[in-house]
Amino acid sequence: MEASPVVLEWLAQAQAFTSGREEGRAEGLAEARAESCAVFREILLLTVQKRFQVDPPADLVAVVQNQTELAVFRRWLKLSIYASSLEEFRVALELS
Repeated sequence: MEASPVVLEWLAQAQAFTSGREEGRAEGLAEARAESCAVFREILLLTVQKRFQVDPPADLVAVVQNQTELAVFRRWLKLSIYASSLEEFRVALELS
């Protein structure tokens, strides 16, 4: 039995819809991740500035700006709160 052209068209449309939906979801997740990283960067650098009463050094800013892993940001934020000095924080980030 041969499939109806209408049924084949419906199947093609359903597949295109599903594919488009998956692509949209992936794009949405990527955007959310990028936004979360931007927020973590801002909070981390502000925490360092306020906690240690100095502007973050350029090398530290560069490392923070290049980071894309949320788990690393979480760890760094905790370190920035508990470190007793900027130097201790830098050592923990392997910058010194």
